[in-house]
Amino acid sequence: MRKAFNLLLEQEVRKHKLDEKIDKVFTYAEKHEKLTTELEVLYETIEERIRRAIKTADTKCRAIKKNTVPFSTKQHQLMGAIQVLQMIRLRKIMTGSNKRPKTRNIQQMAQKYKYEEPLTYDTREEIELYLKEAAAAYDAFRPKAHKN
Repeated sequence: MRKAFNLLLEQEVRKHKLDEKIDKVFTYAEKHEKLTTELEVLYETIEERIRRAIKTADTKCRAIKKNTVPFSTKQHQLMGAIQVLQMIRLRKIMTGSNKRPKTRNIQQMAQKYKYEEPLTYDTREEIELYLKEAAAAYDAFRPKAHKN
């Protein structure tokens, strides 16, 4: 990533001949210890051009974080099962609150992810058990995901 960034930055510097321009400003500053207004303006434009070159290189080299598990219907169902169970757990935890997830929302989510298990459980521990099983199933699927 760093090599690509530096390469792009160097290309931008060469493209706009910034190294030659900065050498011109530097040699004049060494001889006369003071820049003319024309060279001050040139220096400012060089500085701005370098900032833009850095920004360009940064946007082109931005790391794209991808999910390690490629999308498939099996992956979709396994992740959906975890999300549905988390929503059911949240509904159980927030009993008595008016902000708890609605049953209809859980049903819609279950339908979206083709979740076939029950949508109501007696205890929170039971939900936690099913949630751990769903997470274990997803974790077991992950190494084999590229083969499906």
